[in-house]
Amino acid sequence: MTSKDVVIEPMTMAHYDDVIALWRAAPGMGLSPSDAAKPLAAYLRRNPGLSVIAREGDELVGAD
Repeated sequence: MTSKDVVIEPMTMAHYDDVIALWRAAPGMGLSPSDAAKPLAAYLRRNPGLSVIAREGDELVGAD
């Protein structure tokens, strides 16, 4: 088994589908109307760099 580096980068709307899929798959994770595409896009524009994603290779492994 090889280890891959985890890369942290700013979240953009290009990540939206993968992020929502990850959040929906996480046990106990609750989504709200503010997690819909339009409100989240507005949030990301107002707060650039505040939300991030984590990738291990090509796999999304975290989002905040």
